[in-house]
Amino acid sequence: MKVGFLVMNVGKNAGGPESYERALLQQFSLQATNIEFHLYCFVPPTEFIRDLSRKNFVVHDLSSKNRFVSLAFQLPRLLKRHGIAFFHAPFVPPPFTSTPYLFTHHCFSPYVHPEFYDKAILLRLRPLISRGLNKAQHTLCVSENVRRLSAEELNIPYERMSVVHNGVDSFFQRVPKTEAKEYLESEYNLTSPFFFFAGKLQKRKNINRILKSYRNFLDETDSTIKFALAGSRTWASDDLDEMLRKYDLESNVIELGYVPVDKLPYFYSACEAFVFATLWEGFGIPLIEAMACGAPVIASNLSSLPEIADGAAYLVDPYSCDEIANAMKEISRSPELKERLRNLGEQQARKFSWERCARETLEAYHEIFGLPISANESTKVAQ
Repeated sequence: MKVGFLVMNVGKNAGGPESYERALLQQFSLQATNIEFHLYCFVPPTEFIRDLSRKNFVVHDLSSKNRFVSLAFQLPRLLKRHGIAFFHAPFVPPPFTSTPYLFTHHCFSPYVHPEFYDKAILLRLRPLISRGLNKAQHTLCVSENVRRLSAEELNIPYERMSVVHNGVDSFFQRVPKTEAKEYLESEYNLTSPFFFFAGKLQKRKNINRILKSYRNFLDETDSTIKFALAGSRTWASDDLDEMLRKYDLESNVIELGYVPVDKLPYFYSACEAFVFATLWEGFGIPLIEAMACGAPVIASNLSSLPEIADGAAYLVDPYSCDEIANAMKEISRSPELKERLRNLGEQQARKFSWERCARETLEAYHEIFGLPISANESTKVAQ
């Protein structure tokens, strides 16, 4: 059986959606060797993708044309020409296709927080997500929160959706404190204790309130703890410099820019706390990455984060600078609280893996489309 898979984010430094696509394909190369996958790439194929072509994957490069033209017109014809039984749209589906498909719904924020998005992007994104939810044979939601909102707000029947949580890469593990600090000092000149944030510097990440909270923390404690920001600026972070000047934080906030994903464990392992008081998350992969590395986590009490943290994070109202600042104070002052959060976080992170995510996705392929399960996969399902 030939199965299609739309590759839209691998190689774009696109955060969660890229991690999802890459991890699923990596696991499929291990768990589903009996399946002929056809990868339809809407971004130039990376070395990772080209390496897959040596296995049970056929790569089709659709990146040379306008993405909408490729998605709307070129893709449906190729699916038919290649005899694809069904395909997986892990980000957005084509607007029209007669080939059955599975859709992954990552986040409900385009509906509840349209202000987080550039208007041109939102104009394309919402109709495609709605089409996926309504036309796909089945939808995988990355959290129960996404599933519930899709049912309640868009009237999508619960039975047409199931929850398959994201995972975390195995290299996200606690690095010994001394080793992590030595690495950060030599490679990033980071010598002081620090709070940490990792992610795109965009509106829904709540950077402005987090920095205001950090200013309050400094004023109330006279602490020397710095704040390290890892992530690329976006169109929505134009006022960051103004914020740093306004709150007199230019010497306290260390803007790292993009940090390679395999270097993040050093930051997570060394930080005083990972501050993830965001306004909305469909899942929140950085939260689990931080927990896996033993970071105490301050997280928002909204959207999917209480579900994913499940009691292993210090939850705060992301709209309350007082609550965020108080969490920073309590964690910085209490070694006992810090260690408790480290241990709870590591235990919680063990519940999530890309191996499990891929296995449950393949099970959905089997249940919805009758995809044969290979011998090695049958063993895992039976366990």
